[in-house]
Amino acid sequence: MKKLFENWRKFVDNSVVSERRGTYAGRGPSLERPPRPQVSRPKLKGDLDFVTEEEDEEANVLDLSKELNSGFCDYNPLINQYAQHDPEALAEMLIFVVATQQMRWYDVVPKFPIMMEFIRDNDGLLNPEDAETNEKGKTIYKIPKKFAQLALSFRKNSIQYIWENKQAIFSKLSPMFQRYNSAGENSIQKEESIFEIYLELIKVPGLGLPKAAFASQLLIGRLGCIDSINLNLYKGLDPEGKLITYDRTGRPTFKTPGTSKKTGIIQVTKGGVKLAKEYIEFLKQIAKVTGTTDASISRKLWDSWVELVAMKINKKGDINVIMPGGEKFVVPNDYSKNVKGAETNPSAAFRKQYIGKITPQDVSRQHFPKQMYEGLRKWSKYVNGLLSENVEIAPGQSHMFSKGDVGTAMPNTMAYTMNKFRDFQRDPNDSKQVGKVVIHRNGQILLLISKDGRLDLPGGHFAVNEIPLAGCRREVQEETGIVFHGNEILDLNMRDGDTTFYSAPLKTDDIIISDEHRGHKIVDESEVQSLDLNPIYKKAIMYALEKDR
Repeated sequence: MKKLFENWRKFVDNSVVSERRGTYAGRGPSLERPPRPQVSRPKLKGDLDFVTEEEDEEANVLDLSKELNSGFCDYNPLINQYAQHDPEALAEMLIFVVATQQMRWYDVVPKFPIMMEFIRDNDGLLNPEDAETNEKGKTIYKIPKKFAQLALSFRKNSIQYIWENKQAIFSKLSPMFQRYNSAGENSIQKEESIFEIYLELIKVPGLGLPKAAFASQLLIGRLGCIDSINLNLYKGLDPEGKLITYDRTGRPTFKTPGTSKKTGIIQVTKGGVKLAKEYIEFLKQIAKVTGTTDASISRKLWDSWVELVAMKINKKGDINVIMPGGEKFVVPNDYSKNVKGAETNPSAAFRKQYIGKITPQDVSRQHFPKQMYEGLRKWSKYVNGLLSENVEIAPGQSHMFSKGDVGTAMPNTMAYTMNKFRDFQRDPNDSKQVGKVVIHRNGQILLLISKDGRLDLPGGHFAVNEIPLAGCRREVQEETGIVFHGNEILDLNMRDGDTTFYSAPLKTDDIIISDEHRGHKIVDESEVQSLDLNPIYKKAIMYALEKDR
């Protein structure tokens, strides 16, 4: 994993340099609009339009000609590390890709962790013993309605397949990950490994060209998903129709790669392999017209997408998108701002929590499963409703979050849910190295209160081969809800045994305490020496305060 992070950081840094030297951000010749395929069709609702100067004055604007910093560099390597760790984590990320298809973000984030908890408790999504056969002979599975939206249509079978075959999928991909992680940047081996992984992901039922590329983005930080919006923006890059097809109304979509099943093994056909190559070439063309590199196009697509999603959640109007060459499009905002029923409706609860204040960085971190589970705390009101509602359709009349009946599950339900997740997340290979962070502002310091009443600094154990600063950011966010970026956390160069101390600004009073602690307090510098606190911690606090003066 150390090699993965080192290589990843290297190509991102190189990509940024390349971007700044190139034509991106309006510093070079303007981009011409790619030619459109000659397709005659009526105007459809949801199509992109050109923006007039008059409209531009009042519209919400997403300027893709500017460099974006929306969280890819902070969260994507953590997601990669998580996905490559074990079969369940890999399956979870693949199921996430399936569940996000044609879904609004506020439907995915609060519902996905509940669905995964159900899948783990029942060892799958579909239980044949709990199914019914309708008058047409079709099998109807009972799926809890609070997350059923994520399992509609083809999704349920794809999700079931991934979970049932998680060990086989992991066994197949794991050596590919190793080859990718050990390959040198910009090497032929690296490119071959990317394509090898991509082809293997295409074999997974429910993953076409763009979603297999999205999965690749989550697993190794390369390639990326071209969704319907991006496809409308970039469809002109395929004028010959090698990759993109159009329905009878003129709506573009990617061709579906062919697969075959011989001797029980799913294989991608020669035509499917050719389409996969065309998709990667398509991404390379996008990299050229946006002034970035092949290595960093994944970051570019990710950052622009989370920016757009954040705007759609926050804003009421449609979004003006300015392309790097200056061309403008309107992206319709189809996100609801209705928060009615937030006490029982996860999507409404999410909107109530985030409308007007979600950031692109928030959207980025919410791709990380751990952040979605952490979010359960924020919606405790509706969780109790979910608990009751799912009882009648859970197998064996058991509770989705429990191994017994509702009566035993209801007390302290949030803690129970979070503890189960933490048990799942706990890595027996955690390193001995610990990072503790002095978070302070104007002589005031944030301290956590443990369950036994002791005072503590935020922080904890790093994972094996985890970059220390990344580990600090992760631990602090888990324990306090505070998200740090870039160089906001500084190494104090102070150590005590296996513990290293860091310093960071207290940039918010909105502290979200995990179930590892029972509370927090803000103390003044003058109180520190009188506190019942580890003397080494006191020393670190005073050193951090002095260093910032």
